[in-house]
Amino acid sequence: MLSFTQFILSESYRNLFKDDIEQKEKYADQVWDMLQAAYKSMGGIKGSGFNSKEDMIKNIPFWKINVVDVVVKCVVMYKDKGGRKLVASASDNTPEGLKYLSDSYDAEMKRSFGEKSKRALGHAIKVLGGEYAENFMIEPKEVSRILKKDVTPVDEYLKKGGELSKDDAFTYDKYSEYRKYMYIREIGGSPTLKITFGTPGLKIT
Repeated sequence: MLSFTQFILSESYRNLFKDDIEQKEKYADQVWDMLQAAYKSMGGIKGSGFNSKEDMIKNIPFWKINVVDVVVKCVVMYKDKGGRKLVASASDNTPEGLKYLSDSYDAEMKRSFGEKSKRALGHAIKVLGGEYAENFMIEPKEVSRILKKDVTPVDEYLKKGGELSKDDAFTYDKYSEYRKYMYIREIGGSPTLKITFGTPGLKIT
C-alpha cells in the first residue's frame, strides 16, 4: 500500500487542451469507459464529441483529469460554448474517485457552467446543498441566450401537453422548489428536463 506521501506524489490533475492529442490518446480508453458507465443509467452519453473515442479526442477541446499513477480517477470535460461549458464528468466509481469529483463541484460552479439532468442533477444539489446550489442556477430565458438554442420552461412545456419521462417526472416532483429553473431541451431526439448551473462567460484558457 502507498504511504500518504507516496500517494500525494503520484496523484495529479492534468489539463489536456485541444492540441494535446498524444496525451488524450493515452487516456482515451479509460475516460471513454468511465463515461459510458457513468451515463448508462441515463440512456447513455449523447451529442457531438461522444459518438466514439476518436470523436471525443477531436471535438471535446478541454479535459481535466485526475490521475493516480497511470489510473484516471475522475474526468471533467468542457467545450467553449457561451463560456467554459462543462459537458460531461465521471469517476472510476471508487471512493477516491467519487471524492475527487464531489470535491470539484464548488470550484466548477465558479469557473464553468453546465446543464444537469436526472441523477447528475440530484447529485449536484445533494453535494452542494440546495440553498447554495440555487445561487448558481440559471433561469431558462437566460440559458437560451447563453446557449443560442431554444429551451422551453418545464411548466410551459407541460401546459402545452408535453409529457415527462419517468426519470424527469421524478426530478420534477422531488425538486419542486426549483421548477422555475427547469426547462426542456431536445437531446438526441428526446425531450429532456434540465437545469443549468454555474458561471457562464468564462473562456477556456
